Amino acid sequence: MTQESLENTIIKGICNLDIKPLYALSENVMYSNLTKSELLEEFTFVFKDYKSKGVNKLTYKCSKCNYCLPLAKAFEFYNSENNEFIMRYIIHSDEDGCKVRLCENSPPTDCKEEIPF
Repeated sequence: MTQESLENTIIKGICNLDIKPLYALSENVMYSNLTKSELLEEFTFVFKDYKSKGVNKLTYKCSKCNYCLPLAKAFEFYNSENNEFIMRYIIHSDEDGCKVRLCENSPPTDCKEEIPF
């Protein structure tokens, strides 16, 4: 799976809080040490949790984490109704496989020098 197709698939699922787009992920790939079915199970739980809190749709913007995986792409997700920060995910594909994992560091500030962002 290419980086672009991995990003598009994961982002579409997260933004809509819907696992259906994630069914397009490859069965033969590990996603940060999770099988496809384990990843779907994890996202099902996460999406239900956010929906139970009244979050129905998310928007995103590109981000970066200099701590978890500094060379990987990261994406910040926000509640589409009030622009509240919800979560950041690392979404990266390379010769070592696919990484799809929650980045639990704080959102970046305006200070470009600040670590981990």
